[in-house]
Amino acid sequence: MKFQFRPYWLALSLLLPACAYENAQELLPQPACDVSAVTYRLTIQPLLQEHCYSCHSSTHTEGNTALDNLADVQHYAGHGALLGVLTPGSGYPAMPQNGPALDPCEVAAIRAWVAAGSPDN
Repeated sequence: MKFQFRPYWLALSLLLPACAYENAQELLPQPACDVSAVTYRLTIQPLLQEHCYSCHSSTHTEGNTALDNLADVQHYAGHGALLGVLTPGSGYPAMPQNGPALDPCEVAAIRAWVAAGSPDN
């Protein structure tokens, strides 16, 4: 049997790569969530700035909540509200309100900082 080139072979060869798995990240092992070196200045403050400041800062105090100074963040951490709004089913309103939830590793970093006593570091 002699092989004949037909246009459908070309089409098939162009479609095969489309069958590849699009989310390679899900196939690869994810790095472990390291919360051993969490600091306010390098870890917590950037997370709050990225996810919270647009609604909860000195210039935008929705819900009378500002999170752009350490004393206020420590206050909310000490009363359980900081972790409460990040933990589904805790009885607190889920935050960020109009955005995606924080990554589990980001929540773990905040939890580790709170467990360490919310230090100024």
